[in-house]
Amino acid sequence: MGLALSTPKFSGSSRKATEDVIRDLLDGGNIPRWSIADPGFIGELATGRPQARTHVGRAVDAFFDKAGLSEGGLVALRVLSLAAALMWWLTSARPSWQARYVQAVFLGFGAGSEEALYRRFESECAAPARLRLDSLAHASLGLLCRPRLARLLRLLWSESRALQRRLRSASSELVTKHEGRWAASAARRLPQLVYFAAWAEQLPKTVERIVVISLDARSFGVTQGLRSRNAVSVEYWQHGFLSRNLVGPQGLSLVRALNAPEGRFLASRCPGSRLEIVPLVGGAGERVVGRMCRRLLFASQYDAVDFQKEHELGALQALLDWAGVEGLEFIVRLHPREDEKFWQTHFPSVMVDRAREDFRSCLARLHPILVCSWWSTAVLDALNLGVLPVVLKSAECRPANVVFPFGQVGIGFPGERDLLMSVVQSPDAYSYELARRREIVDPSSVRDASARRSGQKRPRRL
Repeated sequence: MGLALSTPKFSGSSRKATEDVIRDLLDGGNIPRWSIADPGFIGELATGRPQARTHVGRAVDAFFDKAGLSEGGLVALRVLSLAAALMWWLTSARPSWQARYVQAVFLGFGAGSEEALYRRFESECAAPARLRLDSLAHASLGLLCRPRLARLLRLLWSESRALQRRLRSASSELVTKHEGRWAASAARRLPQLVYFAAWAEQLPKTVERIVVISLDARSFGVTQGLRSRNAVSVEYWQHGFLSRNLVGPQGLSLVRALNAPEGRFLASRCPGSRLEIVPLVGGAGERVVGRMCRRLLFASQYDAVDFQKEHELGALQALLDWAGVEGLEFIVRLHPREDEKFWQTHFPSVMVDRAREDFRSCLARLHPILVCSWWSTAVLDALNLGVLPVVLKSAECRPANVVFPFGQVGIGFPGERDLLMSVVQSPDAYSYELARRREIVDPSSVRDASARRSGQKRPRRL
């Protein structure tokens, strides 16, 4: 762990502290926007709690804590960035002969929802004028074009010097008191920024559209490199739930959000962009489950640094007991990155669905009346497909700084047991809650239904 950051100016909830930090930096920081686009570091500034680092990461932090962005620190920043950028350049493939025909580019990185996004991209862009690239594999990027080495070096020099100058003239205490940490943060992202900017400058003239699915140094580099080419549309398509620590680039032509609350957030963090709300699945009043069964589908999640299912045994047992009382069959749907070991060990009698199919097909086959999870995208997908979601809440499992309003969209368990019992027993209550919660994520999805319900009284809870 690194040294804690002292940020006494910001207090209160983590959400408010994050908003205050970003507002302070954007309004008075006078620093490059790309240097703020480090969610982990923004979290450190907001909470004062350091991120977990590798040995190398801790060494980099310690060096820049002492050197800051003095001339020695600037040299170190350039050397580290140059080493990474040169390695990428040397391993980059040569452009394919097909590059001259490409009109639309999809820049992915292996996200869980990437296949669904790419299928939509395919439906909008005719072959063979489209190309899918892996933004984490520089050999893949080279299939379309390769940065000019001289331009890469010039960008590295100019961006690092501009960063030094603007950090030292910044008015925000968050910058002046933590210059070394800003330098360390920049050392991790400057190589990506300049590499993708130099790469984008060399895109074939035939390219008219490029889609990115991450808001990080890569997307900042692409928008910077294409700043002079107004004919190219640079779009960001949301692939998963967003953190309030995010800051996006200016210059995006279009932002596609998955739901209304996160769409409003993206509009504020990607200024000047046109906003569209396009659910990953379902939407517009769709209901894939015709005849619902008394069945609860639990969308499981894989363990991560900040989430362990072992800590959720009590909450899961309580949910299982409640389902049994209500006569609901309990079925677990595994996450693609998860195996059955946890469920076999702790809940051997629970049925695990082993079918590897998309979520829409799963709902259409199982006909569940409820879909439950912690903070999985299954909560939003279920709602868009016409099934009420339930959010399993516990003291140990609270997603920090997530934009998506889980508490408003999903029915909370165990806190809202009475409402759950009501929707399970009353079709009218079920339809009302489904429409009301759909309106939160996308008002247009229930516009017609709202007109039909005009004058309709809220159904009495049973």
